[in-house]
Amino acid sequence: MQINFSAWGTGGQCGLTEQEMLQLIEACRLAHQNVLNIGTACGIRAGFRLLAEAGGRRAHPAIERLVLRCNSCAALAISIVCSVNPFKENKIIYEPYWAPDWEVDCYGPDVAVHLKMAKLAFNSVEDVWRTPDRELFAAVEVRRK
Repeated sequence: MQINFSAWGTGGQCGLTEQEMLQLIEACRLAHQNVLNIGTACGIRAGFRLLAEAGGRRAHPAIERLVLRCNSCAALAISIVCSVNPFKENKIIYEPYWAPDWEVDCYGPDVAVHLKMAKLAFNSVEDVWRTPDRELFAAVEVRRK
């Protein structure tokens, strides 16, 4: 899989090497019944952007809690990329929302990030990979504590 991560803007500054990013993308595909669809790809992009804005740490998580108002494919990918365990108490709040302009909030020890997807229609996963951050996200708000 060839991905130009530089087109991702801030999402490419998530504290991971390109190889590690590709491994996480593969993990998302495997976790999603061996399928990488547009919803999963959008969730992957959102997850990397959240991780970058929150400080880019997975080993010592910068993201402790997620509030997801999105489709289930995106929710799964975001939880994997951000390394938030859905089985820990109150770590993920999920509300199904199937329109393309879904929203995510993440909270860490010193940051809160709100992300809203732009209302876009994609023809392929490759289209999701190629879309620059400035077009993919309608809003990204970061509040430092």
